[in-house]
Amino acid sequence: MTIELFDSDRNEATPGFEARGNWPDRSLRGYVHKIGLMGAYGGNKVCALEHLEDVYAGNPEVGATPHDYALALVWVDKKDRMVDLFLYSDVDKSDASKIWAGANPSKKVIVIRNADTQSEWKLCEDSDILLGEDGWHRRHTSNFSEYMNQPLSFVAKGLQSSLQ
Repeated sequence: MTIELFDSDRNEATPGFEARGNWPDRSLRGYVHKIGLMGAYGGNKVCALEHLEDVYAGNPEVGATPHDYALALVWVDKKDRMVDLFLYSDVDKSDASKIWAGANPSKKVIVIRNADTQSEWKLCEDSDILLGEDGWHRRHTSNFSEYMNQPLSFVAKGLQSSLQ
C-alpha cells in the first residue's frame, strides 16, 4: 500500500479529502474524508486507511461481488465509521488503450456503517466530485496497470489527471 496525505484546509483541490491509500495488488484505491476524522480515528489518517483495508478484506458482500477494481471513501457520520465502496465491473483490462479509455464500467455501491452493510444510504457531493474526476483520469490512462499505479493528481486549481 502507498499512502499520500493531504491538507484539505490548505488545498481546495482535494475536496475535503485528507489521505489516499492505493493498493494496486488488490485493485483498490481509497480516500479519507476530513468529516469526523478526529472523533472516530483520533485524527489518524493511516488508521482510517487500515480500517478501510480491514472492511474491504472482511466484508462478505464485497467478497461475493465480482468486480475489476474498487474505489472507496472513508468518512464519519455521528461517530460511526463509514466506508462507501464503489465496485467497478465490466472493464476490459486489455492493453488496447482505445478499448480501455472508451470503457464505461458498471458499479455497485456498498455502504458499510461500522461493520454492517447498509441497505439505505446517503452520499455527499464531495464523493461525486472525486468519483467523476477519477473516472475522467481513468479514461486518460493507457491501461489498467497505469491507472492503478498512477492515481489522480491533486493540483492547486482543482482536480486534474496527472496524465493530461
